[in-house]
Amino acid sequence: MKCTGCNKDAQKCVRFPCPKCGKEILRCDRCRNLSIEYKCPKCGYVGP
Repeated sequence: MKCTGCNKDAQKCVRFPCPKCGKEILRCDRCRNLSIEYKCPKCGYVGP
């Protein structure tokens, strides 16, 4: 599994649907804690 924000392998991650299209987004602890932006690979939605 790769984090949507940093594209690194994420052992511990949170999964949630994209608010716009519903595609699964994966966020590692680091990206979540630092509020690093992510971009949905399907629709291009950008979130914190």
